[in-house]
Amino acid sequence: THLIPIGRLDMATEGLILITNNGKYAQQMELPSNKFHRTYRARVHGRITQSKMNAMRFGFEIKGTKYKGMKVALEQAKGSGSRSAQAANSWLRITCQE
Repeated sequence: THLIPIGRLDMATEGLILITNNGKYAQQMELPSNKFHRTYRARVHGRITQSKMNAMRFGFEIKGTKYKGMKVALEQAKGSGSRSAQAANSWLRITCQE
């Protein structure tokens, strides 16, 4: 049996990877037209400012590529106490729709 992962995670993220042996199902699950919401936990380095959070929420452009906004919440910050946006390292919970 050939197992196929549905989706992917990067090194500094946490989430659920679904695995199937049905290629057609895997393809259908990954199609942007399905508009599934995907939630990730991402570790970010550096200080998270309100303007950075707003850019993630409302969309932004990098080198001519436009990115849609997403739901983002500061989950955990390290370096200066519990949930401070002034911490040097943080975990964000990001929900996006492809």
